[in-house]
Amino acid sequence: MKKIAVPLALMFFVITLLKLNGEEPSYRAKVGDNSLLFSLIGLSELSAGNFGAGFGYQYYLFNHFAFRLSIGSSYFNETTKKPNGAERDRVVSNFNLVFNPGLRINVASSSNILAYFGGELSIGYSNEKKEGENFTNIETISNYYTYGGGFFFGAEWFCFHNVSLSAEYHLILTTSQGTTEYRSGTITQETIHPYMTQLNLGASSANFIISFFFK
Repeated sequence: MKKIAVPLALMFFVITLLKLNGEEPSYRAKVGDNSLLFSLIGLSELSAGNFGAGFGYQYYLFNHFAFRLSIGSSYFNETTKKPNGAERDRVVSNFNLVFNPGLRINVASSSNILAYFGGELSIGYSNEKKEGENFTNIETISNYYTYGGGFFFGAEWFCFHNVSLSAEYHLILTTSQGTTEYRSGTITQETIHPYMTQLNLGASSANFIISFFFK
């Protein structure tokens, strides 16, 4: 719930500030228009030991037809103190990185609102490291590579001529494959995981974006 509530609150705050300027907004969707994109979902991930961010770039190749590239990353770290008599603390860290190149087509418009859909590819990498499993000197390191593609659709509202707020939803089919390495003292063992395919749905597939246009 926090992932949705925080971006909505940020959107409301930005809208209020921009409306104080008083300039009549109009949409930007002509050939050559380009913008920087920032995900508001990433801001809701910020907390002690956590980091989440998403940003991108969009360029209109033709009127109402744009190329865009988005990059997302997240980092998580958690330490559990060892109980009495245990060998060491348990530490879990996780890093994710994903690239999404895609094409967007605007299908409807008004003076300051655009409805759109598009297709995208997805290339990702994730690393998870667990130290002190069961509070002993056991360590596991997992690396996964993800490939896929899918569709997205959404609506963009220009609250200011050079600033817009968007809400969009993604449907992405991905295939992942990876390895896990187990270490205990001088013993090392590696497991190769089989390919796994999944369709990404749910609240995690929703996104809120603020865009800044320039030429």
